[in-house]
Amino acid sequence: MAFADFKQDLTSVTSGAKINTYYRPAPTPGKPTILLLHGFPQNALMWKDFVLEVPEEYPVLVADLPGYGLSTKSPSPSGDSFSHSKREWAKDIIEAIDVVLPGSPTQLIVFGHDRGGRLAYRLALDFPERVKAIGVLDMVPTSFMWGAMNLDNNLHKETRASWHWVFLSAPRPFPETFISTQASFFFTNIMRGGTGPAARDRPNWSNWAYDSINQYTDPELGYDRVVGICEDYRAGATHDLVFDLEDGLNPKEPKKVFKVPILALSSVFLRARLPVDEIWKSVGEEGLVESYQIGDEKTGHFFVNEETEEVGRRLREWLVKI
Repeated sequence: MAFADFKQDLTSVTSGAKINTYYRPAPTPGKPTILLLHGFPQNALMWKDFVLEVPEEYPVLVADLPGYGLSTKSPSPSGDSFSHSKREWAKDIIEAIDVVLPGSPTQLIVFGHDRGGRLAYRLALDFPERVKAIGVLDMVPTSFMWGAMNLDNNLHKETRASWHWVFLSAPRPFPETFISTQASFFFTNIMRGGTGPAARDRPNWSNWAYDSINQYTDPELGYDRVVGICEDYRAGATHDLVFDLEDGLNPKEPKKVFKVPILALSSVFLRARLPVDEIWKSVGEEGLVESYQIGDEKTGHFFVNEETEEVGRRLREWLVKI
């Protein structure tokens, strides 16, 4: 059973969202809670093996992002996708945490992969009193991603690599309608394409890939989950981009907006496309940013599942410094 030693909650919050979480307390109080946030197209189950890598003296909270997994969130009634902006998601997550863990405001170390990394850095910006440090896995800020999608960047090389950013952010209901007719095909190929060749040949690949795909092929929940990811990406192409730029995350004139320690882990493939180390050091405080490659050319985007022990080691080495 996944998260066998964790307490599961489905928490209703003010926005109307319901946030699914799994919580494991620490034996003794005093440490900040490690909040694990998944990315696209995965859900909280991506962390089910990784939680064993987290030192037991730290409380651990694993959450499904709003609209993903067992969490639910409806699109904005206005149709502008604002409800799925990372600013609104951050409010949802903090409210859910305060219900699940009542009492003194919980201090957080947020560790997010892909879309979860975007929520991690938004939490650090909007709730600095709650966030002590962030881990951002195989991603750079949203504004830097969109900034790299241009003609001068090797004839739109990044646009081609990040085609799903454009496709999923297309007007409703085009992408969700197309995807839902072939959900298994679409998400199986997303998972396979993002996994390194070494992991694809391992017997356990189908297990964690299935954990990711199953939510979209469910006959009752599948369509709403596809809508959720599209709303996420629509917000990423609009509101999230605006908020990034307003906060100083401008690729042309970056400001050191993050005042907390940052651990940036990235794959060979992302590092070949974008200057990951340079980007995070341009927006983080001097001496507070650590950036490392995970795996090698046979390791893909889903390296938390592909190279679980290496990611765990990097996390533990970082935790003793903060």
